[in-house]
Amino acid sequence: MLNDVFKYIVMPGERVLQKIEQQGVYIDQDKLKDVTENYEVERSRVDEEINDVLPSKWKDTINLNSTKQLGELLFTDLGLPIIEKTPKGEPSTGKSTLLRLVDYHELPRLLLERRRYEKALNGFLYPWVDFLKDDGRIHSTYNIAKTATGRLSAENPNLQQVPRDANVRNLISCTPGRDFIEADYSQLELRAAAFIANAQSMKDCYKRGEDLHTKTASNIAHVPMSAVTKPQRSAAKPVNFGRPN
Repeated sequence: MLNDVFKYIVMPGERVLQKIEQQGVYIDQDKLKDVTENYEVERSRVDEEINDVLPSKWKDTINLNSTKQLGELLFTDLGLPIIEKTPKGEPSTGKSTLLRLVDYHELPRLLLERRRYEKALNGFLYPWVDFLKDDGRIHSTYNIAKTATGRLSAENPNLQQVPRDANVRNLISCTPGRDFIEADYSQLELRAAAFIANAQSMKDCYKRGEDLHTKTASNIAHVPMSAVTKPQRSAAKPVNFGRPN
C-alpha cells in the first residue's frame, strides 16, 4: 500500500513540482515597482497622520514596531481599555485588539493601516525583488513531504501565503499573450471524510451541490441557508473541521 502511494502519488507529484520550480512564477516587474512605490508613499502618509494624533511626549520619537512603547501609549497615556493580554501578561497590541479599539480613538485604525503597508513591503514586495531571477520569475522551492499535516509547503519565498491584498496578489500573473487560470479543490478534506466515514448527510449535501459550511451554519443558527451570513459561515468552519474556534 505505501509503495503504491510512493510510486503512483508521491513521485509523479514530485516530478510535477520539479517542473513548476524550473518554470518559475512570472512577476510583473513594472507593477511590482509601481505598487512598492505607492505603498511607500502611503506608509509615509500614515506615519504623518499618526504623528499628528500622538501625545507630545511621543511625537517624532516613538518606535511603532515596539510593542512595549505602543502598550504604554495606548493603555497608559491614552487610557484605552485593555482587551487582551499576551502569554507574559502584558497588554496585547495585536490586530484583534486594535480592531476592537478603533471606536475609542483614531490611533488604532491608523496603526492597522500602517501594519498593512509594512507587512506588504517587508514581507513580500521587497523580498520578491531579491528572489527575482533574470527570466523575470520567482523559482520557489516546493516541499511535498515536509509538513506534519502532509500538506504541500513552499519556501524561498513562500508563495502559498500571499496576502489577500489584491495589489500584491495580482503581481503574480502570466506573460503577455497567455491566460492565467486558478483552480482549487473545494473542501477536499471534508469530502474525503464524508466518504471514509460514510456520513450520508454530508454526502447528500455534496451531491446536491451545497456548501457544507453554510449548511452547518444554517443548522446551528436555525435559519435557512439563504439567510446565513458570512460571519456565521466562518464560525461554522471549526465545527466541521473539528477544531476549537
